[in-house]
This record gives sequence, C-alpha cells and structure tokens, in this order.
Amino acid sequence: MGLRSAVLMLWLVSGLAWAQTTIKHLSVNEVYSGPEQPLRLTMNIVGQPFVVQQLRFFLQQPDGRRWLLKRRDINDYLVELTSNEPVAGTHATILVTSLFRDSANKVLQFSVALNPNAAAPEVKKQTQQIGVNLTQPAERRVKVAMCDLKGQSLWAKSKEWAPQFGLGHFGSLMALHEANPECFEGGNPNHLICKQLQCPSAAILSRYQDEVDAKWRFDAAVLSADLRVEQGLVAPPKSQSQTIPTKPQPKPVAKVAVKTTPKVVVKPKPVTKPVARPKPKPVATPTPVTKVAAPASGSSSIKPGALMPLGGQSFWSFSKASSSKFGLGQYGSMMALLTSNPGCFTSGNPNRLICEVLRAPSTAAISQWRDEVAAKARFRSLTR
Repeated sequence: MGLRSAVLMLWLVSGLAWAQTTIKHLSVNEVYSGPEQPLRLTMNIVGQPFVVQQLRFFLQQPDGRRWLLKRRDINDYLVELTSNEPVAGTHATILVTSLFRDSANKVLQFSVALNPNAAAPEVKKQTQQIGVNLTQPAERRVKVAMCDLKGQSLWAKSKEWAPQFGLGHFGSLMALHEANPECFEGGNPNHLICKQLQCPSAAILSRYQDEVDAKWRFDAAVLSADLRVEQGLVAPPKSQSQTIPTKPQPKPVAKVAVKTTPKVVVKPKPVTKPVARPKPKPVATPTPVTKVAAPASGSSSIKPGALMPLGGQSFWSFSKASSSKFGLGQYGSMMALLTSNPGCFTSGNPNRLICEVLRAPSTAAISQWRDEVAAKARFRSLTR
C-alpha cells in the first residue's frame, strides 16, 4: 500500500511545468531497504534522455539534512538509487530536482515506505565496515598509508581513493584539499606542492557527500585563487629566493665608487640633450586628441575575466540580466559566457551549467557573438 500511494503521489506531482513537458512517467519500482538501513530502491523513469540525465535525487532526513543519492542506470527506463546514510524512521523522504532551478515548483518531494522485512544484504555490510573505518582514523591511516601519491597526479589518485572515502571524484579532491591546506600553493586545488598528503578525517569526509556541491566548491576555489594572483595578493616565493643571495655579494664599496665617479660626470652632458628634444613633441603632435576619440561606445562595461557570481540564478536568467552589460543579445550573452568558461558546462551544453561563479567574457568572445541570429542557431545546435 505504501508503494501504491507513493506512485499516486508522483503522478499528481508530475503535473508541474517542467515534469509535464519532459518527464512522461516517474514512479517507484521496488524498495529493497528497511528502517534504519542505507536506502536502496529502483525507480521507473520515462522521458527525454537529456532531461532524465539532469535529474538529481536526494534523501532528506527528519532533521533537514540532505544527502545526494548515488545513481546507477540499469537500463533506459530503470534507475537504482542508493545512499551511504541510514534512513531515520520507517519512511524515506525523496527529493527530485533538476539543474534548471528557476523556481520552487521545480522540486518534487514524496515519501516512500520502507520494507520492514528487508534483510541487510552483503553490500550494506560492506558499507557499514567502510563507515567504521572512517570513524577510526588510526585504522584508516594504516590502510591508506598517509595517502601517498606515489608519483601520480592528485587528479588520478583522488579518483582512485574516492571509493575508499565513500565520495565522488570532486568530493575526494576537496576533502584532501581541506585536510592539507599547506600543500596547495595559494589555496588552489590545481597547484599541489606536496608528495604525500594527510588523509581526511571522518568530519571532513561528511562535508563532501554531495558531488555536485563539491564540484561547485572546486571551481570556486580555483577561481578565487586565480583572483588573488591577479590582484597581487599572492607573491611568488621562487623569485625572492633567487634575489636574496645576490645582494650581499658586492662588498668592496671603494672600487665601485672609483669606477662610477667618472661615469657620473660624463653622463649629465648627453642627458640634457634628449631632455630638450621631447619637449616640443607632445605640444606639436595631436596624439592625445585621437586617443580620446578612439574608444567605441558599444564596448562591455565589465572588465574581461572579472568574476561574476550567479547568486542562485539560473544560467538563462543570469545571461539575460548581463546581456546589456556585454552589449549583446540574450543568446549572444549565453554563447559569450560559454566560450569564456568552457569548463563550467558539461559536454559543452549551455543547459548543463555546473559552476556558480563565471568569468566575464573576453573582448574576442563578445565580438564573436554580436550576431544574435547566429548565436541562437549555435545555442540550439548545442542543446539538441
């Protein structure tokens, strides 16, 4: 009876605008887990493949915490959802969201009755053992051996360690980044300077369960580190270490003074000649007049490369609000932002934004997409 009510609830909620046009059917197939066990169920999904891939499923606990459910596509119409966190109570509250987050009516919420007769499978015993290891740092350090990179890149090793941490790839990256702040130059996750890392604690691992949120944090950390470099807040230590030993070497001051005194007397004579020459040049040439009249009125009011946080807006709304600042149309603004931020869009699709902070488009990107008709055609070709 609980499953039937859940299916009916899904059918009633499916009248929402985004689900009605893109999702034809969404229902619970079977629930395998019981109360106080990690959630495991399968769902039937029928709809456009592009939209189905953008759906995200969360387990919401009674205290309000949300955990991103791991998703495994069994076939084109059946999806398995699992969690590392045990469900509190006899019912599981599931949230279904999409990457299009313009309004609150684009979130589905329903309750699923758990199976009271479900026996804990072997897979769940393994997840419980992993949980015990994470709460005991002494055992985990012995197994992971202080997370030695062994000559490999952080990108490759964090992906290898992700199953041991119970996280996704970006969750593993950010957990290692937080556990070893001194090993990343300027706080940039892409600038690792250590060969051996301290394994993250259980408290750190719990903060990166949401893989999408971890991806956003990774991009934000990279952008903020680049911004500090551009503002000159991060000084390069290598150049300073090279200049320090060269300064105390010239100790014989008397020799240097004898050699430089005749040169100083000779230098002022030719210096007065070039000083007199440039005086008539700025007066005679009208160069400042032409420079003032040169700038065009249709240029962008935002500095190229400047950081632009979305502030919770969708990419569609953000690009529309920024189009006047770029001097472009709606589609031209979207394509200019996509061109200047290729790593923030999955598979280059403008509808699959994964960053919350974007860089302002360059002048070349703005001039490339001034034709609104061409920008709209390109947008449609990328979203098919």
